[in-house]
Amino acid sequence: MRVNDDLNTIPGKNTVQGLILAGGQSRRLDGVDKGLLELNGQPLVEHVARVLGPQTARLSVAANRSQSTYQKYATEVLPDAIGGFAGPLAGLATFASVAQSNWVAIVACDLIFLPDDWVGRLLSSAHRRNQNVVCATDKTSGKRALCAVARRECLATAATLLKNDQHRWTDWLASNKAGSELFASQELFNINSHDDVKEAEALLFNKTATY
Repeated sequence: MRVNDDLNTIPGKNTVQGLILAGGQSRRLDGVDKGLLELNGQPLVEHVARVLGPQTARLSVAANRSQSTYQKYATEVLPDAIGGFAGPLAGLATFASVAQSNWVAIVACDLIFLPDDWVGRLLSSAHRRNQNVVCATDKTSGKRALCAVARRECLATAATLLKNDQHRWTDWLASNKAGSELFASQELFNINSHDDVKEAEALLFNKTATY
């Protein structure tokens, strides 16, 4: 896929839509609706939306449960068109049919420590490197987080991958030859277990205490 000429100008807020992925089963958290898990008295989705919302023109949540609750945090809530909790690519495939902006910012509902300018950093990286997708990447481990900016047309590859029984986030990144922008490990800390919840609570407390 060739990058379009509008990469000559770094996209602004009015040309970016946001998508929070909250449609998983959270098996390692006993099946709770992870996006509504509370830390510091607020659900994870609220922490994420508070940072992503000001950086985008429109905010959507991909969720397969509790849609009425998620509506408090986004313009629209999108259940997966593919049943069975098919993973993050199912959320991308559904979003592909409704996204209208040239660029989209995608993030998991448990990445609550991302900096306030993460969308701009990824868009700047896409501009510098002339790339269609750029993913936030841990500068220590090299792990690619479920956090990226992408041109809208790149979302369509998610449906193709799912048809070929490829469900992983890394499959989608590879299919779009995604670039990387390095972030600190703490900024990309995510919550997959009960121990992670305890660690996130401590990190959030320390972050709040510094202000």
